[in-house]
Amino acid sequence: SVFLSTIMVLSVVAMGGVALSGSVAADPGASISGYDEVAPEPADGDLAVTADGQVPDGFAESFVSGDVYGSIPRATDAAGENDRIIVFPGDYSINPAEDGGDGGLVAVSAAVSISDTGVELVSFAGPEETNLSVTPGGNGENLQSTIFHITATDVTLQGFNISEDWSRAGIVVDGDNAIVEHNLIKDPGNSADLIGYGVSVGGDSGADATNATVANNEIQLVEDKGTTEITGADWVAGIGVLSNGDSHQFENNV
Repeated sequence: SVFLSTIMVLSVVAMGGVALSGSVAADPGASISGYDEVAPEPADGDLAVTADGQVPDGFAESFVSGDVYGSIPRATDAAGENDRIIVFPGDYSINPAEDGGDGGLVAVSAAVSISDTGVELVSFAGPEETNLSVTPGGNGENLQSTIFHITATDVTLQGFNISEDWSRAGIVVDGDNAIVEHNLIKDPGNSADLIGYGVSVGGDSGADATNATVANNEIQLVEDKGTTEITGADWVAGIGVLSNGDSHQFENNV
């Protein structure tokens, strides 16, 4: 049998059938702080998400009311190719049954799906000020399978505090050339039949994503969960590579 310790600060796990191919220790200097260095500067043509769905204070020249949404899934549904969505500070609670998302109709049931090429979904102020949770039961289960599901190519996902409301993965990457960075992802803990990853490159759809960059993320794993057989239930690893694609880059994740 193959065993996986879930007490690791971070693991990168490659799955072929049930084979565990290796793990990588975290860079002790990695951090999600210093977000101001990568924070977006709003520009004409951007879409915005705010907690109240109103144009954010001080940005009337950058956004018109039709480009501002009160829901992250509604903004991603409205976005087209190469659009940038800037999510302003706030606490965002998503109910997939009402706000969109996959709604449990596909293998990877996601609260937020990003399916248009070149979309950038980025927070304005970083994960310390942009909190995302999911209303339990949105897909008929106790937990949503996945919070973010990237299916398109050249997508960027940056700067979110992702709550523990998932059972499969915080983020699933099934599109080529994805960039996932500066996110804080929380472990759902000891939920029944839990088996997943903070970030999964490749998912249940069988897509062979290539050239993913997963960098500067913090994945908080619950300690004291012991050691579990990898074919069993109730374990979480930091980063899982289920894709047969190559050229992935994993840097400065803790």
